Amino acid sequence: IDLFQMSFMGTPYWDTSFGELFRVAFDELGPMLSSIADHGTPCVGYPKGGLIKYTSMMCQGISNHDGEIRTNVEIENIILDKGKAVGVRTRDGEEIRAKAIISNAGIKETVLDLVGKEHFEKEYVEYIESLVPGTTGMVVRLALDEPVSDLHAIISFPNKDIQTYFRKVYEEHELPDEIPPHLVTFPSNLDETLVPEGRQNALIILLLGQDTEVDEHKMHDLGLASMEEVIPGISKHIMWSDYLGPKFWRSMGEEGAGIGLAQSIGQVGEKRPSILSPIEDLYYVGMETGKGMSGICGEFAVDSGLACADYIVKNAPVTI
Repeated sequence: IDLFQMSFMGTPYWDTSFGELFRVAFDELGPMLSSIADHGTPCVGYPKGGLIKYTSMMCQGISNHDGEIRTNVEIENIILDKGKAVGVRTRDGEEIRAKAIISNAGIKETVLDLVGKEHFEKEYVEYIESLVPGTTGMVVRLALDEPVSDLHAIISFPNKDIQTYFRKVYEEHELPDEIPPHLVTFPSNLDETLVPEGRQNALIILLLGQDTEVDEHKMHDLGLASMEEVIPGISKHIMWSDYLGPKFWRSMGEEGAGIGLAQSIGQVGEKRPSILSPIEDLYYVGMETGKGMSGICGEFAVDSGLACADYIVKNAPVTI
């Protein structure tokens, strides 16, 4: 339970909102368990082609409605005019004007970096600065020369005293030398198009507390050791491995957190940051925002975007 809720909500058990945990369990796990009871199989799936299919389909939808997708364009700041958000300025000096500005760069990054604290009330800036990021982590990616398992996922606890392990990681900022608890998935067992015929891929997911200065090479090696513990002999089948760690997450914003703000006590439910900004025509979306909403990871990020779209298009009278 501890590993799952940290993966879902970015918090250790001693910081987790019990009410949020139950809301998430009811909304996310309830339908899955009901499906198993009714049909003998969970109502879960995997998008063919990988999770990037979500983004590619959204991009296709924008293009279908005459929208323009631009990538590799760095934003310098959000442009304000008479207290309203009216556009963005790129690092190259280009100004792009719009009726509404929607940011998924992270609420803290948007307020403090892209807009600037001088444009907000002092109390709001203090509130934004007080928000606590969720857990960071590492994903080790493996390419295997042949299938080594027919499982979809493996959860492993080499050290049964998981609470002591995570106390060291979270509170003492210490990365123990022991093999960490971890989650392993084999995406190509669900979607054979992800790899060439006769090959297999695997992902090792490791949680690292909130310390973004961790020794990433050490964590990578511990991840490989964890795989060898679970599947002895797998090392000889690894064609290559790489990883995405805290440095990568920091480059994406969100203070290095894997899923944005921690879903901790005081930051969930009605106390979750609103999608609406104090600045007119500026909105925040993503895993972090959606006052009164509950959920986890990518599903919540999508729900946040849908709620924001409804508000902008319909001016829906809801608290978000």
